[in-house]
Amino acid sequence: MDVRQVRQFLAVVDTGSVHAAATQLLVAQPSVSQTLRRLEHELNTELFHRTGRRMVLTVAGRALVRPARDLVRALDVARATVESADGLQAGRLAISSMPSQAVHPLPALIGRFRDAVKSCGVVCDG
Repeated sequence: MDVRQVRQFLAVVDTGSVHAAATQLLVAQPSVSQTLRRLEHELNTELFHRTGRRMVLTVAGRALVRPARDLVRALDVARATVESADGLQAGRLAISSMPSQAVHPLPALIGRFRDAVKSCGVVCDG
């Protein structure tokens, strides 16, 4: 099972049809159908009852919804965490210096740094 399969599964759950899910995800409808078939094969169970164009969750499909949403949410948090660290949107800065620089020029440099950080909308703790 991979994240693409899980995202497509959830799109079908949320939209109620393969066609609508494919439109939402900007992929071809046969691709979503094939992904669902592969996911069902890997899990060795049907996730949907196919009734015409509508997709109705089976008991196994309903059982997968919450863990699938938790997985996608966790991956989104992981991605956001990496992006914030990489883009210096969050983190911790520790400064140490010799006593002579602690009087001059360090306080002025720290003040300018804090002003620059605040102008970007970042909250400083201290």
